Amino acid sequence: MSELDQFIKAMAEGIRAFSRGIEIFADQLDEYAAKTPSEETAEPEQKGKADTEQSFTGIKNDIQSTPAEKREDTEKKSAAEKEKISEKPRGNVKTKAKSKKKTRANTDTGKIYQLIADSDQGIDVGKLSEETGFDRQKIYGIISNLKKQDKIKNVKKGVYEPI
Repeated sequence: MSELDQFIKAMAEGIRAFSRGIEIFADQLDEYAAKTPSEETAEPEQKGKADTEQSFTGIKNDIQSTPAEKREDTEKKSAAEKEKISEKPRGNVKTKAKSKKKTRANTDTGKIYQLIADSDQGIDVGKLSEETGFDRQKIYGIISNLKKQDKIKNVKKGVYEPI
């Protein structure tokens, strides 16, 4: 018999054993659900069921032993807490802070564009760098964006003017 066949048979046996366990558990749950309240406080007759039934019974007894007033108080508190939570902003909501609205002249791109627009015969990158204090790489990036937006054009190599 090949290793694959042995593996498949072992898996089939494991699944059968698992399903038997599930059936037993389902039967125990059915029996527990069918019990009357007086039977719940009695000791379990079979020792195999003891762990499962005692844990369920213990939880139910804890709930029943809680005074009704105490349960109502916790219910009221939880309702009040829900209201408080619903009033708070959700998620990553930031409150709007008053800030200066950026106009085109306030942005770096706006400054570069304004200098190009104000020039009569175009302006080169060296002059833009002197006027703004930006490095050449930043200016080339801004010029590239302005060219994509069809706001400026090359007059000759390194000289730009508005369209």
